Amino acid sequence: MQDIVTFLAGLPAACLAAAVIGAAAAYATAFAADVAETLDEEAALLPEMARALLRGGVSNGGRLRAAVVSAFLCGSLPLWSTISFPVLALLIALAVPASVMDARLLVIPEEFTWALLFAGALLSPWHSGAEDAILGAAIASGVTWFTMAAMEYKTGLPMRAGGDIAAAAAGGAWVGMLASGVFVFSACVIFMAYTVATGASSGGRRWVPMGPALLAAIPLTPVLTPLIEAAAARAL
Repeated sequence: MQDIVTFLAGLPAACLAAAVIGAAAAYATAFAADVAETLDEEAALLPEMARALLRGGVSNGGRLRAAVVSAFLCGSLPLWSTISFPVLALLIALAVPASVMDARLLVIPEEFTWALLFAGALLSPWHSGAEDAILGAAIASGVTWFTMAAMEYKTGLPMRAGGDIAAAAAGGAWVGMLASGVFVFSACVIFMAYTVATGASSGGRRWVPMGPALLAAIPLTPVLTPLIEAAAARAL
């Protein structure tokens, strides 16, 4: 009983901390994206960010909106996520910037995907070891690649994005081999829901980034996997 009380008492603080981490990461990354959109391809981002701060900033491309959405989503994670808070905080600190960068600039820097991959393989409690993490990464990235290749063949549009495939590999490393199918399926559902919700499927934007959906599916997969397994067992 004491453990339950302690757990419940710690929830608000954990939710607040997760919300702050998510909001700060989203705002800082959106600011970096605002600066990046003003630069030539050869320019260095960090020095230009420092100069922009000294000048009083750059045009706002939705930094507050990104921070509020991230705070809401990340703040809810401790309520249902099956992971310790330090590891969850690391996942938020890596996944939120990668998602915001992909949503704004249609690119996921490899620094984030590599960090997510190794963090998942070394720290995630959702797989049974390094071998399971590697197999999960291989399956998730392979399925994502073949799915994108099929869509590319069907539509004639370039669908195979290296950053998305790397994000799928990172997600697979977090959830392991057995849950990799649920991970990819969850990412597809999130992607379709986001596409419909933003109206992109009806002729607005032709290109919707897949990275945020893949990264959002990481903490969701361990929650959905036992539910899907139980439903499948009942159906059989």
